[in-house]
Amino acid sequence: MSTNENLIGKLSVNTVVDHTNNQFKFVTASGALAAANGADALGVAQDAVAASAGTPKPLEIGYLGASKVHVNANSVNISVGDKITTASGGIGVTKTFGATDIAMGTALEASTADGDIIKVLLTGPATVA
Repeated sequence: MSTNENLIGKLSVNTVVDHTNNQFKFVTASGALAAANGADALGVAQDAVAASAGTPKPLEIGYLGASKVHVNANSVNISVGDKITTASGGIGVTKTFGATDIAMGTALEASTADGDIIKVLLTGPATVA
């Protein structure tokens, strides 16, 4: 069952990736976990679906609006208003953004730990600097 906060934009893609432990992580258009710096991210997985190569399943992805996001703020704290991008494994992080860095949204809640799930306003991929 999907759990979205206030998504304006969402879509469903068929995936063969097991997302049992990936709810609220950034994913690609194929449903794979997004890589670092948001370059391949489409949005945030809203479901925890158990798919496999033999049994693809629909995965709801939120790409615009308020969504929960799994973050790691262990090394760099996240404050309300910080831009959020992706780290490897689809985890949301904040950083000092340069000209080629891609933000996926803005933090609506703060975090200081790894594994927190916070609310983020998803705005789609955009350069910040």
